[in-house]
Amino acid sequence: MQSDTKPRGRNMDGANFGPLAAWLGAADGVRSASLKVRRASGKRGERRDMTEPTQPSYLVFVSHSAQDIWVAKQLAREVSSHGAEAFLDESCIETGARFEMRILDSLRDCHELIVLLTPWALERNYIWAELGAAWLRQIPIVGILHGITIGEITSRLNTPIFIKERDMIDINTVDRYFSQLGRRVSAHRSGHGIGGPQ
Repeated sequence: MQSDTKPRGRNMDGANFGPLAAWLGAADGVRSASLKVRRASGKRGERRDMTEPTQPSYLVFVSHSAQDIWVAKQLAREVSSHGAEAFLDESCIETGARFEMRILDSLRDCHELIVLLTPWALERNYIWAELGAAWLRQIPIVGILHGITIGEITSRLNTPIFIKERDMIDINTVDRYFSQLGRRVSAHRSGHGIGGPQ
């Protein structure tokens, strides 16, 4: 079970992302055709080398506060129903696994990140750390508002500029995002990737 004792990061202002950037590797997001593919063996979280080139699944990282796990699960379910693979720590990290390494692996491999923005999520340092990792990789970051307004987020002095500049959406209009996600997944499968929200 996820707790709010996730690895604590520093606030985005003045943070040193050097070690994190090195871990994430090249920021262009290009993946080798021989990439080890999740669930290739049919078991969650297990990997094995493929003998033939294959297109890796379109991975969406779901960032959330522990207090928002039920809503996060609904978002992850919708991600999966639109053809993508959802990484949700509550479901994808087994008991006893190296929690931080699985988080970093998924942040390195994901194609985009959605973050459930709630009043309490904004107080969690690990949320900002996950957002910072996605920002460094220059992948799409989709902010989903729940119980908070865009004005409340942008008026906070410690909200990073790269979040303030996002076109965030309210959870009640999230279907628009999932429609766009479905198109990106289809393009990814056909080998004609289209840009997501930046």
